[in-house]
Amino acid sequence: MKDKKLKILTIIVTYNGGKWLKKCIDSIQSSTISTAIFVVDNASSDDTASILETFEDIKIHKSSENLGFGQANNLGLKYALDNGYNYVFLLNQDTWIEKNTIEVLLATAEKNKEYGIMSPLHYFSDEKSLEYFFSIRISPQYCKDILSDFVIKGVEKMKDIYPLNFINAACWLIPRKTLEIVGGFDPIFFHYGEDNNYCDRVNYHNMQVGIVPAVKIYHDCYDANNKKEQDIKEHLRKFELDTKIIYANINLDVCKREILALAFKKLLLSLLFIFRFKFLEARKYWLSAKIIFKNCNKIIESRSRNFIPGENYLINENKS
Repeated sequence: MKDKKLKILTIIVTYNGGKWLKKCIDSIQSSTISTAIFVVDNASSDDTASILETFEDIKIHKSSENLGFGQANNLGLKYALDNGYNYVFLLNQDTWIEKNTIEVLLATAEKNKEYGIMSPLHYFSDEKSLEYFFSIRISPQYCKDILSDFVIKGVEKMKDIYPLNFINAACWLIPRKTLEIVGGFDPIFFHYGEDNNYCDRVNYHNMQVGIVPAVKIYHDCYDANNKKEQDIKEHLRKFELDTKIIYANINLDVCKREILALAFKKLLLSLLFIFRFKFLEARKYWLSAKIIFKNCNKIIESRSRNFIPGENYLINENKS
């Protein structure tokens, strides 16, 4: 099979992931398609480092600080570009794959060059049910035909790949051309949101994101059905994340004035609640406005950079 001549780099970012690593890396090393493995450890404080050292033939980068998901992955993406890899396979530390997952993804990628990201089905760790957020993403609202084809045509007659706008980065196969055109993850996102932004940029640069239903991974993520009621700190964290995802999306027509208008609207609402003696609500809106002011220039700079094709965030600034 000609695919065996292709160079593939598996990239795993670890942070206190000792309980998952053996299963994760064993599954990659048992794959029908062999890949090099590049691990970036984000200054773990558990037994992650010692577990990694038990594996042979993997490259380990030990960061002295927690770089976050995106910037840690960028180290691996840059290594892939510098060392002539044809594909990168991003995999979360709390996932494991089947023996043919990479092989089928790779064969699909070679036949569908218009795709910039491919991902398999995401199962929950019980290996029996789809991961909650993934199941939402393949609903007809986001992925037009995959469920209807499954019900009406059956598994054997499904398409090789189904397009959609976004799939989370628990498992991505990325061709080299994507890195050369889109670059790496945007550093305005520390953890969460970077994959939304990356998919937006892939779509903007006329490539597609797709699901390959013939293969799967298993993801030991939390049960989204057991969420606790959000406190104000969590509300603000999510508000900041959503603000960045929406306004940094280069597929949307956004200007600085529009972002600042949202901030002033939050300030006015804060004043309104003060006059009504609802001080907790007033504080929430005031802090929301503060978040927008803090991120406004970063978002505009991000948009300006991401419009331009190239290896963004994967080259040294003094060379860019």
